[in-house]
Amino acid sequence: TTLTVDDITINGSTISDAASLTVDVGGDIILDADSDGRVFFFDGGTEYGNVGKSSNSLLLKSAISDGDILFQGNDGGSAITALTLDMSAAGKATFNAHILATHADLRNTSSGAETDALILRNLADGADTATSIKLFPTTSTDRFAQIVAENIDGNNNITLSFLTSAGNTPSAALTLDQNRNATFSADVSVPNINVADDIVHTGDTDTNISFESNSIIMHAGGSKGFSMDSSAFVVNQDGLDYDFRVESDNNTHMLFV
Repeated sequence: TTLTVDDITINGSTISDAASLTVDVGGDIILDADSDGRVFFFDGGTEYGNVGKSSNSLLLKSAISDGDILFQGNDGGSAITALTLDMSAAGKATFNAHILATHADLRNTSSGAETDALILRNLADGADTATSIKLFPTTSTDRFAQIVAENIDGNNNITLSFLTSAGNTPSAALTLDQNRNATFSADVSVPNINVADDIVHTGDTDTNISFESNSIIMHAGGSKGFSMDSSAFVVNQDGLDYDFRVESDNNTHMLFV
């Protein structure tokens, strides 16, 4: 039996309308389905999603192959997509803006030495673009430590800086440049220093302490000031016209050669 009221047709378990259908009630609208509470959504006869119950969990499903799930809203009159779940990429989540959380647990189940658990990207073009991580150990939003990766010249030469904060002004404590040179802004305290070749004075490359097999050589202005190995200690090894002078507390020429 078919019942038609105005342009609404009721035929068995189907209610149809050629135009829009409005359900306007004074109380709640309750949908109660005994088959896992499943409610299906169709467009032109094709299912595109459904909502239901899975065990004790709420299930929200995109039914179209590789069909994303979008969470959209209105930001001051502008339509935005706040979150996109990419079903063609195993549910990869793309947030449009900041993420605020009290705890984040990032896990990577892939094998291999260089699998990525966290990727931070700056999509701007040109030089002097950067990506950073800020660490706030207190409730203050002014005092923090920071790790910054910076594209310094637009040619993919990347530096990595570690910033610490004295007061409200963070500054670089350590910077690694694109050639893996390390620059410290203050003293360095280590139990041991292992040097493969030389210790060089900044801006004065011919003044250095060099190391060879079982020997140490001190250069000043490119000349060997002294050298020492397992058999000898030599002063002025290059035989240059240098004075040799030993001072005491009251005599600048206690020993002079």
